Amino acid sequence: MFENMSIREKIIIAVGLMIIIISAYYFYIYLPYTQQINSLEQTLKQKQNNIDSLKEMALNKKNLEEKYNNMQKKLAVKDKKEEVSSKYETTTSDILKYFNKKTNETAISMNNFSANEDKEKVEINFSYSADFYEVISFFSEINKFQKFIGYENLTINNNQGQQLSISTKIIFPKKDEMGDKNE
Repeated sequence: MFENMSIREKIIIAVGLMIIIISAYYFYIYLPYTQQINSLEQTLKQKQNNIDSLKEMALNKKNLEEKYNNMQKKLAVKDKKEEVSSKYETTTSDILKYFNKKTNETAISMNNFSANEDKEKVEINFSYSADFYEVISFFSEINKFQKFIGYENLTINNNQGQQLSISTKIIFPKKDEMGDKNE
């Protein structure tokens, strides 16, 4: 049958077969592999970017650890200095000096302050205004002054948006009564 065809028909059939073979190769072999290669190259770029970011994070972690250790050392030195420099006695005047120092360091405004002192304890009635975080900071500073203190009649009112009005009575036992004679 192929022998009975003219040259022109044979050429057209040969060209048609070549187009079919080339199209089949292109669509079923070349194009899928090219897409797969592009996908793998994209995945490779993403993996390399992940590796680069992880390396950068590792370097940053080392830098952060160094900064953290330096800050810890500075805080330890600062705490020791404060501990040595803030050896107040449990007297009304020393407590007032300490409160005055701490209110000057923070954004607390002291409104009232009254004290009652006897041989066993010093009772302080005071009221002040501050925001919530300053209140927490202030009470932690009071605990640094003396660990064994008592609170009575703690009243907290929200008076101006984020400002709190606090009044309380704090009882500071004398150091001699706590067994801490001249540490």
